[in-house]
Parts: sequence; structure tokens; C-alpha cells
Amino acid sequence: MRKTIPRIAAIIMAAVGLLGLAAPSQAEEITNLDGVIGRLSIEVTLGGGPGAIDNIVRLTLEEAFVTQHNNMLLPTPLPTTFSTVTRTILSVTPLSSSAFLYEVAGPDGLMTISPMAAQGGGQAMFSVGASSYFVLDGDFLSFLLTEGPGMLLSNSTMFDYSPFLNGGGRGISFQQAPASDLNGIFAGGGTITGSASFSQSADAGVVGGPVVPEPSTFVLALIGLSTLAGVSWYRCRGRSSTAVRTP
Repeated sequence: MRKTIPRIAAIIMAAVGLLGLAAPSQAEEITNLDGVIGRLSIEVTLGGGPGAIDNIVRLTLEEAFVTQHNNMLLPTPLPTTFSTVTRTILSVTPLSSSAFLYEVAGPDGLMTISPMAAQGGGQAMFSVGASSYFVLDGDFLSFLLTEGPGMLLSNSTMFDYSPFLNGGGRGISFQQAPASDLNGIFAGGGTITGSASFSQSADAGVVGGPVVPEPSTFVLALIGLSTLAGVSWYRCRGRSSTAVRTP
């Protein structure tokens, strides 16, 4: 009975180790994320062009958190920071009497997701370029910022944002009541602040690399298999000795 116990333990260790080799642990790939921005500030200064053309738009986003991964709520929101960006208005396209599309250009901004130590730590950093702003003045002011390519610069050790290595897009939606004349601010200068939400999606078709089993998995499998081999050898040796002693 005493010889059977180590053999059973060895079999269990080897089985667990081999299962780990067959199905190594891997963080889920994040292809889209959503969050909130506690304070968004839009500051416009005049650039000398006609109307809104050549005016400078300064965006400051603070008190932000990622709240969802792949459309699933996170147990604890992830602190997120955005660099302040300054963009120049290149063109203005009227879509209606109160809706305008602004094409803008400027240096890339940065978005950094920084899980707290209790969440596993490990920052992820994204570079986000300029694209366009859509503004609708009405009963509610709506401001939609679209950006790209949203490329991943450094991945987190806790969450896998690798699908963003080939880029993606980000939108920031800002609403405020009562209505403010943001189109007027874009043309004549001024500042407006409020809260917002944001969403970022990766380009489709990004395939992750091969998964390498953790070292502990190899160790567990080798210990189990070695122990099992040792027990088997001991049992065979015992049988051989018994056979020799038998008259």
C-alpha cells in the first residue's frame, strides 16, 4: 500500500503537468475597450484663418478609467491617462444648419492604461493620431471625436492588448446640457468642459503569436514523470529480487 501512494501521486503530478503543456494559460486578447472621462476640456484659440479654419483646438482629458474589455464590465475600472493634444482645423464641412464636420491635423497623442498593483500592474500605452471632429449643436450639445490608428506601443503584463499592434480607432463622445454653441466656439474661440465616454477597437484579422507554456508547467510535468519512472523501476527491481529468492 505504501508503494502505491507515491505512484498515484506521481501519476497525478504528471497528468496535471501534461494538461498544462497541452493547454497553457493565456490572457484573453482584448479587441475593444470602453471607458469614461470625468473631465473633458475643449479650448479653441484663433489661428487667423477664415471662420474656424486654422484655429487651434486643445483637448484635455482627465479622471479617465477603462470600464469594459470586450463589452464585459471589469470588476474594478482601470486608471487611464491621456496626453493633452493640440490640433489645427484644416477644413469645415456643413452637414446641416447645426451639424459640422471638422477635419483636423496635429501630433499624435498617448493613452496609457495603468492597472493598480492590486489589479496586477503592468502599463499599456497606445499612440493615437488626429482625424476628425463631428459637432452637433441642439437641445443637447454632441461632440464626437474620431481618431486613429490607435497603435499599441507597449503591452500590459496583466492584459493582452496585442490585437492593437496593427492599429485601431478611438471615438470620444461628449454631451452636455443645456446646449452650448460649440460650433461658435470652434469658429470664434472659447472653452467648454464636461464629461465624456470613449471606445477603442482594434483592426480585425490580427492573430496572436504562439503561446509558450510557463516554466512551472514544464517543471511539474518533469517531476511527475521522473517520479513515476522511479517508482516503476523500484517496483520492477523488487519483483526481480523476489524472483531470485524464490526456490
